[in-house]
Amino acid sequence: MASAKRSGRIEELGSLFGLTACEAQVVLDMIEGRSPAAIADRRGNSIHTIRAHIRQCHQKIGAKTREEMLSRIARICL
Repeated sequence: MASAKRSGRIEELGSLFGLTACEAQVVLDMIEGRSPAAIADRRGNSIHTIRAHIRQCHQKIGAKTREEMLSRIARICL
């Protein structure tokens, strides 16, 4: 059930902000409080890949900081 809910949230983030599935998954991990290093470990990616996803998310969401990005998402989605 949790997996279906997460999939739905990934799709929602993608449609609202134009995020790819990978970017949306990174955002959800950040919402859950994971650090970029923890996200990289969890997903089996390098920290550089995760940071690139985060930069793309900031750009697409129109935020300059992690806090601003998560705040914008919370106002719209949560």
